[in-house]
Amino acid sequence: MKLKILLNALLFILLLEFNLFAQASSIYSRFGLGNVEYSYSARRLALGDLGLTIEDRDFLSNLNPAAWNKIGLTRVELGATFAGNFTSSQTQNNYFAGSFFSGFMIGIPISKDYGVGGVVGIVPFSKIGYEVVNTSNSNFSENKKGEGGVSKLFVGTSYRLPFDLSLGASLDYYFGNLNYTSEIIFNDDASTNSKFRNIHRLKGLGFSFGLISPDFSKMIQIKNVDNIKLAFTANLIGNVTGDTTLTKSSGFIIDTVSSGKVKYSIPMRIGFGLGFRLNESYQFALDFITQNWSEYKIADRIQPELQSSSRINFAVEYRPNQFGINFGDLVIYRFGLFYEKTPYYLNNTSINQYGVSAGLSLPLARENTFDIGIQYISRGTTDSQLLKENIIKLGIGFSLGELWFVRQDR
Repeated sequence: MKLKILLNALLFILLLEFNLFAQASSIYSRFGLGNVEYSYSARRLALGDLGLTIEDRDFLSNLNPAAWNKIGLTRVELGATFAGNFTSSQTQNNYFAGSFFSGFMIGIPISKDYGVGGVVGIVPFSKIGYEVVNTSNSNFSENKKGEGGVSKLFVGTSYRLPFDLSLGASLDYYFGNLNYTSEIIFNDDASTNSKFRNIHRLKGLGFSFGLISPDFSKMIQIKNVDNIKLAFTANLIGNVTGDTTLTKSSGFIIDTVSSGKVKYSIPMRIGFGLGFRLNESYQFALDFITQNWSEYKIADRIQPELQSSSRINFAVEYRPNQFGINFGDLVIYRFGLFYEKTPYYLNNTSINQYGVSAGLSLPLARENTFDIGIQYISRGTTDSQLLKENIIKLGIGFSLGELWFVRQDR
């Protein structure tokens, strides 16, 4: 089967399976829009999710559209993730797990001389997934559950100016469902259980912009160091509308309590990056990204459980020989470290997290790789009646390239 037919089939399957797109397992995801996602691919997961200055012809980036200027072939990337969450309080421990398709991208080189690339994709923006059971009352128990999330569908392009300044932009469409359920279950048969379900269907437009500077290594001459670059990104989301419906069910009766449209004000996300290459084999990246979630509003009301978030990330990618032909020469190794002040602020406590990641790309052919990434995250605390989470993520993905749209000699 030709690669094009295989890729079309894979993309069709992914489109059918996007109902699995927004699964998560974290009690903290009940606040705001849930757990914020930065990337979707196993490669980025292994780098700690960021890497704003990293641009190459073999992979696609959903973080900085300016990085598309180096696309060499038509590329398709897709990924899947498994996540396990060990959650503990001062009195008990629990374990949650789930797996899901995490997204895909298609990139097409339009003009290599001018760094023009066209990219379309769908990636996660946030994920919600939790379930809390309260049995403190002897007469009934209360079960609260949330699931869903927000995804981003985008189309964009890049351009490289004559003095090697790369620019990129994309038009983003945000959409998704946030489903919240609260159920009262009585311990006696004489009482009727009740369930309230609140559904938010979100949609709205946004815009992303990025740039990558020229190489400063000619100005800052350091032995064996080159490709010194700076990066900047901005994601403007603004107002997103949501169709909300609150229903109550008791026995066999289901009533719509209220419905209407709600405006969500989502703060802008900005990022800064520094990258350089050492001895032609090691690519280093240092990134900082921030988003002021204290400005997040629902129907013009702020959310007191949210705060300004920030994340600092260090990553390194090692290629033994980028011009090699042997299997060992083409394997790519990755490592990442990060620390993040999350958007969550509960019981006068900031919920922070740190993590470490690693991974590699195994060559399937000269232009195709199978990518693996693993990430460990420690989040929260058991103090102040809060929860401690230890999260393991395993990501797998494919990065596939082929000469499309090129006239073939007969």
